[in-house]
Amino acid sequence: ILSNIPLYLTYSSTFLLSYILLIRYLRKQRSLYLKQLCKETLQGKHSIWWMIVLLSEGELNFEYIISMEFRGLLSTYGIPTISSTLRKTGGFQKEMQRRYADMVLLISEFCENGEDIDSKHNGQVERSNQAIKRLNAIHNQYGKLILDRDMLYTLTVFAMTPIVWADTKWSIRPLHKEERQIQYLFWMNIGKKMNIKIPDHWKSYEDCLLYKREYELKYMKYTDNNKIIT
Repeated sequence: ILSNIPLYLTYSSTFLLSYILLIRYLRKQRSLYLKQLCKETLQGKHSIWWMIVLLSEGELNFEYIISMEFRGLLSTYGIPTISSTLRKTGGFQKEMQRRYADMVLLISEFCENGEDIDSKHNGQVERSNQAIKRLNAIHNQYGKLILDRDMLYTLTVFAMTPIVWADTKWSIRPLHKEERQIQYLFWMNIGKKMNIKIPDHWKSYEDCLLYKREYELKYMKYTDNNKIIT
């Protein structure tokens, strides 16, 4: 039996190496396939919503979830005008878990149910619209407490955080430029339905990302409200 151990280790190592190489090859092919789909989507051949589903629920599901939970939401809490508004409304002190769960549910509804459905994919657009209407109603309760510029910044956080995270070592791969543009277009469409004023000169994800970074440099600073909300 002992004499067969070296042969066993050889076979095992060969199998493991072959498996790893196969996975790398398949991931590469999948990445190129999604890149091509995104190119066709930007030409109007496919649904932008469906591409977001393929990316956020499939290819980069872990990256999308982790990036928003650990970086995205914390970024918004670092803006004093946002954290102070959240504290004034009282939801984060009294019923934080319910408020967080409601937010996740509403966002999931318009991410998982399509705005621009096509003949191949029925995205149940009415559920998406209902979720956006409900989100608008919640924001309207607080009137001028919520600044327009903070609404736009929060939109850029949702749009750009997965892109930024995908460029780090914690992601299996970065997003292709076509995928980044799809991400941008999807969230700008959501923003318009939420009556967020999007600058006319924005044409691509690069404009959105630049605004996000400049906003954080200008407004992000420590306050006690930031600490309490976080």
